[in-house]
Amino acid sequence: MRRSQRRASGRITIKDVAAAAGVSATTVSNALNDRTAAMSEETLSRIQEAMRTLNYRPNSLARSMVTRRSQTLGVVLIEVDTPLFLRALNVVEPIARSAGYNLLLCSARDLPEEIAAVNLLQEKQVEGIAFISTSQKIDDAHIVAVQDAGMPVVLVNRSASGNHFDGVYWDNVQGTVDIVRHLVELGHRRIGF
Repeated sequence: MRRSQRRASGRITIKDVAAAAGVSATTVSNALNDRTAAMSEETLSRIQEAMRTLNYRPNSLARSMVTRRSQTLGVVLIEVDTPLFLRALNVVEPIARSAGYNLLLCSARDLPEEIAAVNLLQEKQVEGIAFISTSQKIDDAHIVAVQDAGMPVVLVNRSASGNHFDGVYWDNVQGTVDIVRHLVELGHRRIGF
């Protein structure tokens, strides 16, 4: 690409792609948003080739301003250094990505940090927040306020104070039964806890 065609920011825009493909910026936008029913294969092919040649990457911030969707989910981890919680991210992240979402991860070791994380996630316009935490009961008024404002909230292993939240909880009773049963099947009779 000639230097004179590049924007001052250095970013390639849909206007650059449109000029290279010989179409309007609206036509490029339609191609990016899968509105191609009325578009010829030849036009779509020219747009795709121009995007490859220019190494164009869509501006997700601009798209979110138009769609009013950030395609981002927030995750608040109470203990980043706990392997169990980090393994949960190995499950959550690919599922979110396959659905077209990114994750914004925040660490919060105590209530003030958690409130700050929730405020940050709301400022970043996430579309939902998951809290992965210990089962220790802490004040959740800030989470209630988020849910009351219409944002989806999911609690993972967190004790809630009577409010209705979607949640995933460890089954400690069944887990203990399974562990003891396994030890008994191995022949152990004196089991300590």
